Amino acid sequence: MEKKQISLGAIFVFGVLILLISIKDLGYVFTGEATNINDLSRGEIKVGKHVEAELYYCVDWYAELTTRGRRGRRTVTWHAVGVLEDGSLVSICTKRATNEYYKIEDFIKASQRYLSGETDVPPEPIVVSGTVRKIDSEIREYYDSAVWLLQYDSDDVIYFDIDTSQKRIYYILVFLVSLIMIIVPTLAFVAEYNESKKKRIERLNDIPQNHYNDDPIFNKNFYEAHKVENRDVFSDNNHKEDKSVDDDNEYDYEDNDEYEDASQEKSYSGKFKLKDD
Repeated sequence: MEKKQISLGAIFVFGVLILLISIKDLGYVFTGEATNINDLSRGEIKVGKHVEAELYYCVDWYAELTTRGRRGRRTVTWHAVGVLEDGSLVSICTKRATNEYYKIEDFIKASQRYLSGETDVPPEPIVVSGTVRKIDSEIREYYDSAVWLLQYDSDDVIYFDIDTSQKRIYYILVFLVSLIMIIVPTLAFVAEYNESKKKRIERLNDIPQNHYNDDPIFNKNFYEAHKVENRDVFSDNNHKEDKSVDDDNEYDYEDNDEYEDASQEKSYSGKFKLKDD
């Protein structure tokens, strides 16, 4: 049971941590709205912010980056230089063999045809959306080289990647998983608490009650017998006391009468006396 509680507690803690980390993405999770990067100043563009960018040109892919996760999983991302409406450069990141990759690949070809003078028709701008990331240190020098070749000033360069590989569904799943990791252990703890409370009440109800009828000596008959006897004893004593008190009072009353008569005879004198013969 203790191992189960520890496991549930660990799941609950991890769920809370994931939820706290993903709080900044809740607006994007519920509304799906991303901020237009053209409406942000350079200081407002921060890592983790969800943005969309309208690209007027996309020069070329400037780097391919291969990374490996903790479990050895291999991830390949492609990075291109995009041109915004105001002429600023920004790095666009996507995964190979995805819809976004093919979309950007076609846009790069259309941009190169126009920039090389092959056609006079500019490409139709495209909108990409993603999360602002830092440009990986392994490909930063390639990005700087692309900026230098295009002869752009650093003030016109956004040194961030717009990662289009992570869609909104990813953030929705992260949010739902964090909620499940919080709710399930909470319900389990509540159910376990109610069960232990129920068992505790049942144990209390199963405790045998100490009724005096169960005692072989001091039972109901014993108390009733002594109760009657005590009542008679007290009644006889009261009666005797009352009788003795009455006798004493009666005796005292008669003695007082006799005393009063004797004293009256001794103290009596009349107004008239018989004359002596």
